[in-house]
Amino acid sequence: MFRTEYKSADEIKFSMRNYERIGILSCSVCANLSDTGGKKGLELMKGLCEEWGKDVTGFLVFGACVGSLMEYTMSKYIEPIRSRLDALLVISCAGGIKASNLYSPGLPIVAACDSFGSMPLTPRGGSHDSLVVDALCPICDDGHCVISYTAGICPVTECPLESRYGFCENPPKAGSRKCTQDPGRNCVWVEIGEEAGKRGVDIKVLQELKLIHQDEVPKRMPSLVRQKAPLPLKKAAQFVTGELFNPYADFIHWTR
Repeated sequence: MFRTEYKSADEIKFSMRNYERIGILSCSVCANLSDTGGKKGLELMKGLCEEWGKDVTGFLVFGACVGSLMEYTMSKYIEPIRSRLDALLVISCAGGIKASNLYSPGLPIVAACDSFGSMPLTPRGGSHDSLVVDALCPICDDGHCVISYTAGICPVTECPLESRYGFCENPPKAGSRKCTQDPGRNCVWVEIGEEAGKRGVDIKVLQELKLIHQDEVPKRMPSLVRQKAPLPLKKAAQFVTGELFNPYADFIHWTR
Protein backbone atom coordinates (compact mmCIF):
# COMPACT_ATOMS: atom_id res chain seq x y z
CA MET A 1 0.00 0.00 0.00
CA PHE A 2 1.01 3.64 -0.22
CA ARG A 3 1.63 5.36 3.07
CA THR A 4 0.14 8.82 3.55
CA GLU A 5 0.62 11.49 6.18
CA TYR A 6 -1.46 14.58 6.78
CA LYS A 7 -0.27 17.89 5.44
CA SER A 8 0.07 20.60 8.08
CA ALA A 9 -3.16 22.14 9.32
CA ASP A 10 -1.79 25.51 8.19
CA GLU A 11 -1.36 24.26 4.62
CA ILE A 12 -4.82 22.69 4.47
CA LYS A 13 -6.41 25.82 5.93
CA PHE A 14 -4.51 27.99 3.46
CA SER A 15 -5.61 25.81 0.53
CA MET A 16 -9.25 26.21 1.58
CA ARG A 17 -9.09 29.91 2.42
CA ASN A 18 -11.42 30.88 -0.44
CA TYR A 19 -13.93 28.07 0.11
CA GLU A 20 -16.70 27.91 2.71
CA ARG A 21 -18.74 24.85 1.70
CA ILE A 22 -16.52 21.77 1.72
CA GLY A 23 -17.15 18.20 0.64
CA ILE A 24 -14.73 15.63 2.11
CA LEU A 25 -13.88 12.31 0.47
CA SER A 26 -11.94 9.86 2.65
CA CYS A 27 -10.27 6.76 1.19
CA SER A 28 -11.08 3.57 3.08
CA VAL A 29 -8.10 1.55 1.85
CA CYS A 30 -4.51 2.87 1.85
CA ALA A 31 -5.28 6.12 3.66
CA ASN A 32 -7.36 4.20 6.19
CA LEU A 33 -4.49 1.80 6.84
CA SER A 34 -2.11 4.76 7.13
CA ASP A 35 -4.32 6.17 9.91
CA THR A 36 -5.21 9.21 7.86
CA GLY A 37 -8.38 8.16 6.03
CA GLY A 38 -11.35 5.90 6.65
CA LYS A 39 -14.15 6.84 9.01
CA LYS A 40 -11.87 8.15 11.74
CA GLY A 41 -9.92 10.33 9.31
CA LEU A 42 -13.16 11.67 7.90
CA GLU A 43 -14.40 12.60 11.37
CA LEU A 44 -11.08 14.23 12.28
CA MET A 45 -10.91 16.34 9.14
CA LYS A 46 -14.59 17.25 9.36
CA GLY A 47 -14.14 18.49 12.92
CA LEU A 48 -11.09 20.51 11.93
CA CYS A 49 -12.90 22.18 9.03
CA GLU A 50 -15.87 22.99 11.26
CA GLU A 51 -13.49 24.67 13.72
CA TRP A 52 -12.46 26.91 10.83
CA GLY A 53 -16.08 27.84 10.25
CA LYS A 54 -16.62 25.68 7.18
CA ASP A 55 -19.89 24.02 6.22
CA VAL A 56 -18.86 20.38 5.78
CA THR A 57 -20.32 17.24 4.21
CA GLY A 58 -18.27 14.03 4.17
CA PHE A 59 -18.28 10.64 2.45
CA LEU A 60 -16.17 7.48 2.34
CA VAL A 61 -14.81 6.14 -0.94
CA PHE A 62 -13.63 2.56 -1.22
CA GLY A 63 -10.32 2.93 -3.04
CA ALA A 64 -9.95 6.57 -4.03
CA CYS A 65 -7.32 5.76 -6.65
CA VAL A 66 -9.66 3.46 -8.61
CA GLY A 67 -11.23 5.56 -11.34
CA SER A 68 -14.48 3.61 -11.55
CA LEU A 69 -15.01 3.80 -7.77
CA MET A 70 -14.25 7.50 -7.70
CA GLU A 71 -16.59 8.01 -10.64
CA TYR A 72 -19.36 6.21 -8.76
CA THR A 73 -18.76 8.19 -5.57
CA MET A 74 -18.79 11.48 -7.44
CA SER A 75 -21.99 10.68 -9.33
CA LYS A 76 -23.74 9.14 -6.31
CA TYR A 77 -22.79 11.58 -3.55
CA ILE A 78 -21.13 14.70 -4.93
CA GLU A 79 -23.04 15.49 -8.12
CA PRO A 80 -26.43 15.77 -6.33
CA ILE A 81 -25.04 18.42 -3.97
CA ARG A 82 -22.61 20.01 -6.43
CA SER A 83 -24.35 23.38 -6.26
CA ARG A 84 -23.93 23.45 -2.47
CA LEU A 85 -20.14 22.89 -2.50
CA ASP A 86 -17.19 25.16 -3.19
CA ALA A 87 -14.44 22.53 -3.12
CA LEU A 88 -13.55 18.92 -2.28
CA LEU A 89 -11.02 17.99 0.40
CA VAL A 90 -9.66 14.54 -0.45
CA ILE A 91 -7.96 12.29 2.12
CA SER A 92 -5.95 9.88 -0.01
CA CYS A 93 -2.65 9.19 -1.69
CA ALA A 94 -1.62 10.99 -4.87
CA GLY A 95 -3.51 8.39 -6.92
CA GLY A 96 -6.76 9.43 -5.26
CA ILE A 97 -6.03 13.08 -5.95
CA LYS A 98 -5.52 12.25 -9.62
CA ALA A 99 -8.77 10.28 -9.77
CA SER A 100 -10.60 13.11 -8.00
CA ASN A 101 -9.45 15.56 -10.63
CA LEU A 102 -10.50 13.20 -13.42
CA TYR A 103 -14.04 12.72 -12.14
CA SER A 104 -14.73 15.88 -10.15
CA PRO A 105 -17.85 17.68 -11.41
CA GLY A 106 -16.02 20.99 -11.86
CA LEU A 107 -14.97 21.39 -8.23
CA PRO A 108 -11.50 22.42 -7.01
CA ILE A 109 -9.62 19.56 -5.32
CA VAL A 110 -7.67 20.11 -2.09
CA ALA A 111 -5.30 17.36 -0.91
CA ALA A 112 -5.26 16.59 2.81
CA CYS A 113 -2.26 14.24 2.64
CA ASP A 114 1.15 13.69 1.13
CA SER A 115 2.26 10.31 -0.25
CA PHE A 116 5.42 8.67 1.07
CA GLY A 117 5.85 5.56 -1.04
CA SER A 118 4.91 1.93 -0.61
CA MET A 119 5.11 -0.04 2.61
CA PRO A 120 3.91 -3.42 3.95
CA LEU A 121 0.83 -3.64 6.13
CA THR A 122 2.06 -6.03 8.78
CA PRO A 123 5.55 -5.36 10.16
CA ARG A 124 6.54 -7.95 12.75
CA GLY A 125 8.96 -5.78 14.69
CA GLY A 126 12.73 -5.84 15.11
CA SER A 127 15.61 -3.89 13.60
CA HIS A 128 15.41 -5.51 10.17
CA ASP A 129 11.65 -5.03 9.92
CA SER A 130 12.08 -1.39 10.91
CA LEU A 131 14.51 -0.85 8.04
CA VAL A 132 12.18 -2.55 5.57
CA VAL A 133 9.13 -0.59 6.70
CA ASP A 134 10.78 2.79 7.17
CA ALA A 135 12.65 2.66 3.85
CA LEU A 136 9.60 3.82 1.92
CA CYS A 137 10.02 2.87 -1.70
CA PRO A 138 9.93 5.77 -4.17
CA ILE A 139 8.97 5.36 -7.78
CA CYS A 140 12.38 5.28 -9.46
CA ASP A 141 12.71 7.25 -12.68
CA ASP A 142 13.74 4.20 -14.70
CA GLY A 143 11.28 1.88 -12.97
CA HIS A 144 13.91 -0.72 -12.00
CA CYS A 145 13.43 -1.99 -8.45
CA VAL A 146 16.07 -4.11 -6.68
CA ILE A 147 14.51 -4.78 -3.27
CA SER A 148 14.08 -8.49 -3.96
CA TYR A 149 17.92 -8.61 -3.86
CA THR A 150 18.28 -6.27 -0.89
CA ALA A 151 16.14 -8.05 1.73
CA GLY A 152 13.24 -5.68 1.16
CA ILE A 153 15.27 -2.58 2.09
CA CYS A 154 15.19 0.26 -0.44
CA PRO A 155 18.78 1.52 -0.93
CA VAL A 156 17.61 4.49 -3.00
CA THR A 157 15.97 6.07 0.03
CA GLU A 158 18.45 4.90 2.67
CA CYS A 159 21.75 5.68 0.94
CA PRO A 160 22.71 9.40 0.74
CA LEU A 161 24.17 8.76 -2.72
CA GLU A 162 21.20 6.59 -3.76
CA SER A 163 23.62 3.80 -4.60
CA ARG A 164 21.28 1.12 -5.92
CA TYR A 165 23.54 -1.77 -6.90
CA GLY A 166 26.00 -1.99 -4.04
CA PHE A 167 28.55 -0.02 -2.03
CA CYS A 168 29.54 3.42 -3.26
CA GLU A 169 33.12 4.18 -4.32
CA ASN A 170 34.05 5.00 -0.74
CA PRO A 171 32.63 2.17 1.41
CA PRO A 172 33.17 1.86 5.18
CA LYS A 173 36.49 0.42 6.29
CA ALA A 174 36.59 -3.16 7.50
CA GLY A 175 34.87 -3.46 10.87
CA SER A 176 33.08 -0.13 10.53
CA ARG A 177 29.36 0.35 9.93
CA LYS A 178 29.40 4.12 9.51
CA CYS A 179 28.46 5.74 6.22
CA THR A 180 31.44 7.63 4.80
CA GLN A 181 29.14 10.18 3.20
CA ASP A 182 27.12 10.81 6.37
CA PRO A 183 28.95 9.53 9.49
CA GLY A 184 25.80 10.17 11.54
CA ARG A 185 24.17 7.09 10.05
CA ASN A 186 25.06 3.48 9.38
CA CYS A 187 25.89 2.37 5.86
CA VAL A 188 22.74 0.72 4.61
CA TRP A 189 24.76 -1.57 2.36
CA VAL A 190 26.47 -3.13 5.36
CA GLU A 191 23.03 -3.92 6.77
CA ILE A 192 21.69 -5.09 3.41
CA GLY A 193 24.67 -7.42 3.07
CA GLU A 194 24.02 -8.94 6.48
CA GLU A 195 20.30 -9.41 5.90
CA ALA A 196 20.73 -10.71 2.35
CA GLY A 197 23.37 -13.16 3.59
CA LYS A 198 20.88 -14.65 6.03
CA ARG A 199 18.61 -15.37 3.07
CA GLY A 200 21.31 -16.85 0.88
CA VAL A 201 21.39 -13.88 -1.50
CA ASP A 202 24.74 -12.68 -2.84
CA ILE A 203 24.47 -8.92 -3.39
CA LYS A 204 27.37 -9.10 -5.86
CA VAL A 205 24.88 -10.30 -8.48
CA LEU A 206 23.47 -6.78 -8.41
CA GLN A 207 26.35 -5.70 -10.66
CA GLU A 208 25.09 -8.14 -13.30
CA LEU A 209 21.57 -6.85 -12.75
CA LYS A 210 22.86 -3.32 -13.29
CA LEU A 211 24.02 -4.27 -16.80
CA ILE A 212 20.57 -5.64 -17.58
CA HIS A 213 18.93 -2.47 -16.31
CA GLN A 214 21.27 -0.30 -18.36
CA ASP A 215 19.95 -1.78 -21.57
CA GLU A 216 18.63 1.19 -23.53
CA VAL A 217 15.59 -0.80 -24.58
CA PRO A 218 14.40 -2.80 -21.54
CA LYS A 219 13.12 -6.20 -22.60
CA ARG A 220 10.03 -6.13 -20.44
CA MET A 221 7.34 -8.74 -20.71
CA PRO A 222 4.18 -7.30 -22.24
CA SER A 223 1.35 -6.52 -19.87
CA LEU A 224 -1.77 -8.62 -20.01
CA VAL A 225 -4.38 -7.42 -22.45
CA ARG A 226 -7.61 -7.33 -20.52
CA GLN A 227 -10.97 -7.04 -22.18
CA LYS A 228 -13.03 -4.15 -20.87
CA ALA A 229 -16.11 -5.13 -18.94
CA PRO A 230 -19.47 -4.30 -20.53
CA LEU A 231 -20.93 -1.06 -19.21
CA PRO A 232 -23.81 -2.77 -17.31
CA LEU A 233 -21.32 -5.01 -15.49
CA LYS A 234 -19.13 -2.00 -14.68
CA LYS A 235 -22.12 -0.13 -13.28
CA ALA A 236 -23.13 -3.16 -11.21
CA ALA A 237 -19.61 -3.43 -9.76
CA GLN A 238 -19.64 0.28 -8.91
CA PHE A 239 -23.00 -0.08 -7.17
CA VAL A 240 -22.02 -3.15 -5.15
CA THR A 241 -18.76 -1.59 -4.02
CA GLY A 242 -20.24 1.81 -3.27
CA GLU A 243 -23.31 0.55 -1.43
CA LEU A 244 -21.98 -2.57 0.33
CA PHE A 245 -18.28 -1.95 0.93
CA ASN A 246 -18.18 1.74 1.81
CA PRO A 247 -20.37 1.58 4.95
CA TYR A 248 -18.20 -1.20 6.40
CA ALA A 249 -14.83 -0.30 4.95
CA ASP A 250 -13.43 0.72 8.31
CA PHE A 251 -13.07 -2.99 9.11
CA ILE A 252 -10.11 -2.96 6.70
CA HIS A 253 -8.24 -1.02 9.34
CA TRP A 254 -8.20 -4.09 11.58
CA THR A 255 -6.56 -6.35 8.98
CA ARG A 256 -3.21 -5.03 10.14
